[in-house]
Amino acid sequence: MEHKQTETAETKPRRHYFVAALLIIITLMMVVIVIILSNYLVQKQRDALEDGQWLAEKYEDAITFAENLQAGAELMLSGAGRETEGKMLLALAMAHSRNFSDLLAEAESRRDKVRVSEARKRYTAEMEKLHEALGTTGEPAGWFASPDAALWEAVRDAGAQMSGALLKYRLPVVDAGFRMMAAGEGWLEPAREAAEAWANLVNKLP
Repeated sequence: MEHKQTETAETKPRRHYFVAALLIIITLMMVVIVIILSNYLVQKQRDALEDGQWLAEKYEDAITFAENLQAGAELMLSGAGRETEGKMLLALAMAHSRNFSDLLAEAESRRDKVRVSEARKRYTAEMEKLHEALGTTGEPAGWFASPDAALWEAVRDAGAQMSGALLKYRLPVVDAGFRMMAAGEGWLEPAREAAEAWANLVNKLP
């Protein structure tokens, strides 16, 4: 009888220590999980910020492309010795053409769930077609010499439509706005409208 009582008395402290140790382990595990989760959320927000800033840069360049395409084509149509100025604006537009293609590809990928690489390849090929139509594949001295009035009108109208669509979205200036852009808020529909105007122009190219 005394042996059993002694055994029970010795077991109680052991159980107490076991429970205490278990609680400590559980607490430490929860702290580690919270730290890992916090780091994950911080990294996710940082990635979204960088993605949004990258998109904003592409978007701004796309606007520049469309606006200069419109203005340059308008000057080429007006004549009156303003062709040199028009060619300068068109050259500036062409310098931003890659980012325009990238933006449309990113928008299509996020909106329609297609591979961005496939969309970018298609838009790049279409942009090369525009370069060929405007005569910008050879020496710079001979750029923009071949298009006729009908093509300049198509380029002017498409530039106006694309810039009008893209300007419907106000570019972000704070971190929260960049993260919203990364999430696709606000800019996918204007980009879609710009893509439609672009597709109409491509269909008119020789």
